[in-house]
Amino acid sequence: MKIPLGILLSNKEFAENKILVSPLEIKPHLKLPAGTILYKKEVQDTQTPIDKIKQVLDKLQERAQKAKDQHYVTDAFENMDKVDTLYFNNNYEIIETKIVLVNIAFSSDLEYPDGKLFKILSTLYPQLYPYPDGKLKFSEIVNQLETKQIQILNDIALPYQDAFIVEYKDILDKNKYILLREKLGTLLKPYKRKDLFDLTSDGKELIRANLFSYTKKFLLKKDDILDSGMENNPDVQSILNGDPEIYYRHIDSREGIYIADNNSTFLNPLKTFLKRNYFKVIGESLSLKESDRAIHDLKPKYVFLGSLESDSEFDIKNLEALMQNSESTLDNPLNIFVFLNKKDSNIENELRNKGITFIFFKQEFIDGESTAFERLKTTFNLFETSN
Repeated sequence: MKIPLGILLSNKEFAENKILVSPLEIKPHLKLPAGTILYKKEVQDTQTPIDKIKQVLDKLQERAQKAKDQHYVTDAFENMDKVDTLYFNNNYEIIETKIVLVNIAFSSDLEYPDGKLFKILSTLYPQLYPYPDGKLKFSEIVNQLETKQIQILNDIALPYQDAFIVEYKDILDKNKYILLREKLGTLLKPYKRKDLFDLTSDGKELIRANLFSYTKKFLLKKDDILDSGMENNPDVQSILNGDPEIYYRHIDSREGIYIADNNSTFLNPLKTFLKRNYFKVIGESLSLKESDRAIHDLKPKYVFLGSLESDSEFDIKNLEALMQNSESTLDNPLNIFVFLNKKDSNIENELRNKGITFIFFKQEFIDGESTAFERLKTTFNLFETSN
């Protein structure tokens, strides 16, 4: 799974027990081979690989600052995967930046929905780490490929094959599946026990070779004796049974929050709350024209809609236009949360007549009233539960 290098450098705990799937090269200063463990907490007396990376990067940054030339840094990362994405920075602003990716073996803290690292990644890089629509048997995903494009949200690899078949975020359609069908067909077939384990003379079973899951997560070590706990591991069972469940997403499904408001006094505490609670913000705007275009392109699941023009109060016409142009359906709805500058029963009644039930008041968030934040969190929990 490819994740931003900056995340691993920001906190060594995130790099703990992370194994490189492919080499990491900061040329010509450092090259780490595939299989390198970036950080082990119990290793205290030597410089860990993540320490070496940070040391090299610090020196490169120092040279770049002295020479006033960022090419010292950019040239060093020339061979590494890079991508442009939106980033939710420490000032709670959405900015676009280029990030360097490293390819690591899958681990439990990257698991949706409870993995700590997944939550952080999906909050900081919301378009790079979208929420899945769910999990399906691979055979069911194949059936859907007849009519739909599906984004795969796990790396898919064969247990004994180093090269990936489908990488995280790859989109499969019927044609791409046909090209990969011979390899992907292996996912549907159960593995026989004799393919995974060797039987000893005393009736015990040994792990034949280092075993990885279909998502490239390390499972069993070669020559270890198989016990019931190992065998009952769901990832091991999925290999024995075949046709594993895969996280997927339809590429036109809605996800994340889009914020449309121009009141910084209100936005700062709101976005602080969203970031700390791992709510995903996929964009924001201060202007009416920009928000209409972005909401159409990004297809958010939620819109936090406040006042966008010079008027101090909420614009009902803006809401009507948004509802009309949102391409919302019963199966894929747009959920609008309205934030008013002040309590006004006339506006509230008009909003409810238009089907808006989530109405909040900015001053409560500005004042830090816990009940307002708790109500917002409870509302989101209801959406998560319904999914």
